[in-house]
Amino acid sequence: MRRSWWARPEVTPRSAAGETRFRFEVTTERAEVAAFAQSLGLAEAGVSEPPVPLTYPVRWLSADDVQGWLVAALGGTSLPVHEMQDFTYRAPLALDRAYTLDVTCGVSGSDTPRITIMAEIWAGDELIGSARSSIVAAPLGAT
Repeated sequence: MRRSWWARPEVTPRSAAGETRFRFEVTTERAEVAAFAQSLGLAEAGVSEPPVPLTYPVRWLSADDVQGWLVAALGGTSLPVHEMQDFTYRAPLALDRAYTLDVTCGVSGSDTPRITIMAEIWAGDELIGSARSSIVAAPLGAT
C-alpha cells in the first residue's frame, strides 16, 4: 500500500556520527504538483503534462517528523536561517509516481550550529536525484 508524502516515516536509529535518518514513501500526485507549480508562478495554462518543478522535494522535506527533528535540533534557543539548498537530478521526476525518500539530518559546529538535511530520491533501485539544504542556527536575539 502506497503512503502519501505526509505519512509518518520509518525512523531508523541514530548512527554513531549523530545523524538521524528517515525513510518514507512520497508521491508526485498531479493535483499537488500543479498547486505547487502555481504557488511558484510556474503553472502553464493548457499544458496537459506539466513538468514536476525541480524544487518539489522541498514539499517532502516539510514532513512533520523532519520538521520535528529540526525544531528539536534548534532546542528553542535558535532561529533557523536558511543558508543554501541545491537539487541534483539523474532523471526528471515523473507525475503520479511513487518514490522513496531517504533523508539524513545532522548538526555540526558548536558556536553557530549548522544543520544539514540531505535527501536521496529513489525509484525502486534507481537513484533519481538528491536534495541538500543547510540551515544556520542563529542565537535568538542576535543582530
